Amino acid sequence: MCIRDSFVPDHYRLGYLMVRHGRRGYGDQLWVDFQQYAATKPYLFNPTYFSMKKHGIPSKTQFYRDALNEYRQHWTETAGKRENTGGRIWNAGSPHFTSYTFPQFISDSMLVVCKEGIDQIPEFIFLGSRGEEKRIFRPGFLNSGRITSSGSRLYWDEFVPDVRWSNRNYSLVRCYDMATGMVTNLGRKTRYYSPAVSNDGSRIAVIGQSKTQQFSLVVLSPGGDHLASFPSPDNRFIQHPAWMEQDSAIVVTLTGEKGKSMYAYSFRDNHWRCLFDAGYDDISFPVVHGHRIFFGATFTGINNVFCFDLEKDASFQITSARFGAAFPQVSDNGNQLVYSDYTSGGYQVVTLPLREALWKPLEEAADHTEQLDYEQTPEEKRITEGDWQGDSMAYPVKRYHKLLHLFNFHSWLPLYFDYMNPELSLDPEELPVSLGLTAVSQNRLSTAVSQVGYEYRDGFHLFHSGIRLKGRYPVVNLLFDYGGTPRVLLQREGDSLSVLPRDMNLHLQTYVPIRLNTGRFLTVIQPRMDYTFRRDVSYLEDEDRYSTGGHYFHYRLYASSYLRRGTRDILPRAGMTLSCGFYHAPFDHHVFGSVAGGGVTGYLPGLLKHQTVRLEVSHQKQYPVSISRPAFVNLVSLPRGFRGIFGEVLTRYSADYVTPLLYPDLELGPVLYLKRIRGAIWADHLRGKNVIIMEPEPGYADRDYTSIGIDLVADVHLFRIFFPLSVGGRLMYMPETGTTSFEWIYAVDIN
Repeated sequence: MCIRDSFVPDHYRLGYLMVRHGRRGYGDQLWVDFQQYAATKPYLFNPTYFSMKKHGIPSKTQFYRDALNEYRQHWTETAGKRENTGGRIWNAGSPHFTSYTFPQFISDSMLVVCKEGIDQIPEFIFLGSRGEEKRIFRPGFLNSGRITSSGSRLYWDEFVPDVRWSNRNYSLVRCYDMATGMVTNLGRKTRYYSPAVSNDGSRIAVIGQSKTQQFSLVVLSPGGDHLASFPSPDNRFIQHPAWMEQDSAIVVTLTGEKGKSMYAYSFRDNHWRCLFDAGYDDISFPVVHGHRIFFGATFTGINNVFCFDLEKDASFQITSARFGAAFPQVSDNGNQLVYSDYTSGGYQVVTLPLREALWKPLEEAADHTEQLDYEQTPEEKRITEGDWQGDSMAYPVKRYHKLLHLFNFHSWLPLYFDYMNPELSLDPEELPVSLGLTAVSQNRLSTAVSQVGYEYRDGFHLFHSGIRLKGRYPVVNLLFDYGGTPRVLLQREGDSLSVLPRDMNLHLQTYVPIRLNTGRFLTVIQPRMDYTFRRDVSYLEDEDRYSTGGHYFHYRLYASSYLRRGTRDILPRAGMTLSCGFYHAPFDHHVFGSVAGGGVTGYLPGLLKHQTVRLEVSHQKQYPVSISRPAFVNLVSLPRGFRGIFGEVLTRYSADYVTPLLYPDLELGPVLYLKRIRGAIWADHLRGKNVIIMEPEPGYADRDYTSIGIDLVADVHLFRIFFPLSVGGRLMYMPETGTTSFEWIYAVDIN
């Protein structure tokens, strides 16, 4: 992911070019060795380096540059030989990478379009003929990305996670009524995608996919009722349904062993019929007007819009785009084609008059010289031409013992962060990290995750370990920490505890992560209970001795709902988190009291894009055994810059204004990539009742604590590790004492 005004393709898109360049220049064995080194030698800091050295490649950087230079030279030469079709551009230019996809005619001067980009989350908009825009609706996580409209109704499909299980998900078709503003779901816990509304608006065709990977064409009513279902021919993968004239049949694209084809299911004859075979070229998103089917295809080496004429049984090239044309639609009168034309600034909406005399027959248009890697390698031909034989090895079938396969270490990080923290996937903010080392394991069933870590903090060497078992409805974490000095809760007056044992903590956590689908808002509810044994030291007055060790229970309910963040957003632009908890020691109640607390955090948009105002209020009350035996634990955060504040009642107020400052996009080889510099201005205030004070004499008093400050943070990637690391500093000022202090900031974002 790149945070700047231009778009950089992800590893998936780039991977196609790199893999083909490697096969062309070094053979298929290059990538076999590449995978084997990464899989069997994870202890190497850079296994890629050694696998490439074996084939005479000096470095990944040089391999990348050689590939891109070769492609650049080839594309420059072929681009000069093409004549590009023009067209009328509807959308106004944007300084940021922004794409307008799946345009739909509402009238001659108005379109419905899906708009998304590096500067914003996806939204459906009205796009006028003079470039004017009006937001209609912000959907959730789009699945196929396709939208379809009929009258005032807009249909699309969204990715919906299961309430509990992260590896189980659904695809839900949703409808937005532009006249009433109402949103309805066409079913529940479905796996429907790529909706297409019939010409009369009475039916919606979708692709259905079962849990056992059975594919079918499904017809729904506008209310989501199941009307009919037609299995895919030979259970081949089908996509992109489109209704034919008079809704007599439905066209789909179908993928099989020999490439892609265009099929139609006839309601009159109740059977499938192949209309057009594209071979190994890609075809997508057909739309029917009369006896013509318009679709996107790669017959020219670049994705363009083509037309298949049912009466002539012939295909024609309609567009000749510079970089690519996709998502075609035709006006009601059949005179205008609207499509998305790709540019370096994203997809733009273009309309083109349909003049059949200018269309080029497919036989003349087909030309793959644009694709440098179109020709298959011998190994690939063995697969596509049928000579290739599958794996003939016989694998013994034996019982899988879960207990013997709990651990499968796969990743490590040259820093320590609490990967086992249940709040990792909840909090929209970042997780603190510290100096150290972390190794993470996940079993092959994804039901057990474990961690081993070393941390150096406050002059102490600390060891951390834990395992998370998530194969049942409640998640269970078992954690063990060792190192540092234990807490001294109470000691006899005049005693000096100079020799203390090593601290040791044993934690047992259980919680249920409940995720609710609320469209563009991410909503989580998580009840949680923790048991902790900690090697705390406390003085027992009744027995006149010191006791080591305490048993503590913490019950907590956490809930959050916030607007999904765009690429450039630091914090959510809107949302709220709520939390409440109760902490006590039922087996040590004569020493340790209890604490109850809660808080609310709100996120509001700042003055400019990507700026956020964060407001927080939290409150806690301790219920000590006596005034001399407080609970010595805080459920609320202290003002930044303060430590060791305990009191009977604490109320904290906090305000932050967070903003991006600069996007350097600076790379220092494989060591560091500087993505963004951001800052924050903040203020904290804590009001305490019966706060423990030590000066001038030990006692209790009501006190206020205030700190204000600024943060300056750089978001970086170290050693090409996927998770971004945030490193920076915090300057703090305490008005009550007039002191100024500084601290370092380390955090990692895994969301």
